[in-house]
Amino acid sequence: MSSSRLAGGDLLSGIVVEVKDLRATRAFYEIVFQHTPGTWREERGSIRFSAGGQAVEFVRRARPRTSGSTALHHAYRVSAGQLPATVDALRAIGHTGDWWHEDHVSERDLMPYFSDPSGNWVQLVASDAVDGLVDHVGMEFADLEYAEDFYVMGLGAVVDSYHGLGDEPGLSAQPWTEGDDPCAPWTRYRRFSFRSRTVEGRITPQLYIGLGGVRLGLFLARGHNQEPPEDVVKGTPSVRLRTGRSVAAVAEHLGGAARAAISARYSGRTIAFEVEGNTIYLRDPGGNYVQLECAP
Repeated sequence: MSSSRLAGGDLLSGIVVEVKDLRATRAFYEIVFQHTPGTWREERGSIRFSAGGQAVEFVRRARPRTSGSTALHHAYRVSAGQLPATVDALRAIGHTGDWWHEDHVSERDLMPYFSDPSGNWVQLVASDAVDGLVDHVGMEFADLEYAEDFYVMGLGAVVDSYHGLGDEPGLSAQPWTEGDDPCAPWTRYRRFSFRSRTVEGRITPQLYIGLGGVRLGLFLARGHNQEPPEDVVKGTPSVRLRTGRSVAAVAEHLGGAARAAISARYSGRTIAFEVEGNTIYLRDPGGNYVQLECAP
């Protein structure tokens, strides 16, 4: 175990999404996943689709915690040749969709986004990669610096890139403000400028981190959203990670080196977690739940 973080080979093994209606959810996602070799499994109160070493689990909730107006979204890989047909099939069952782009270097082209029957934002990524179902996950945080340290120092993620945090050349939200730049809504915002006395466009600060072959997009929150209690570390929706380390070694790291590093930088803050079998449950600084599956 590294003194500062987990092994760099750790990766995302799946996600858990809250939904209201399992039947409607399966009808929607069967179209999204129709060209991805995988299997469905139904359990009481949930359904799961597994493919390529990853799994997406949909759990039924009376009041699901979904994307709403936040940056939370899940991006799934769809064969480039099948993407147009997939979009048409979703529209045929009543989902209009939008074509947007984001700011990561791999997302500058327009891509289709849909809201699933429960209100979760779903992005379809044209990709012929065969090593995974989930391309990336977008999440929102009130403090990006703290979020970066949690994932990098605590969970072993690697920084991919930053966007909108400084004065990068050519960085402007003006085209979006004028209606000429179809960005995903969580990547831009409007703010009244007391200097110009006008409403100006701004780029949402963003941080991209890597976990194995999967990326997490961390976006600065532009408003307050209700978060779960800080002492609750087990819940949904959640991101599932996999590590080749034992649960004892990971728990020692989180309770030792990682906790000390976080506490040293952020007085009064720590990494709270619970161990259950070979799984460690955590709550990240944005109120997102994380499940870390350790080696048996």
